[in-house]
Amino acid sequence: DRLNVKASTKIDRVEIYNHIGQLVKEFLCASNNIYMDVSEMHPGLYLFKLTAENGSAIKQVMIE
Repeated sequence: DRLNVKASTKIDRVEIYNHIGQLVKEFLCASNNIYMDVSEMHPGLYLFKLTAENGSAIKQVMIE
């Protein structure tokens, strides 16, 4: 299973946290279009922190 993240600006880092706030995966990148392999992740709700030059954003993602 893969997850595609598209942004209007270049994303430098993606951090994935589980429902209790533990960092479970981290990607270093330099693109505005990112493909991530999430096949090893357990089903559930995750928080994705996307960091770019101009700030960061947190998005909730449900992995099934």
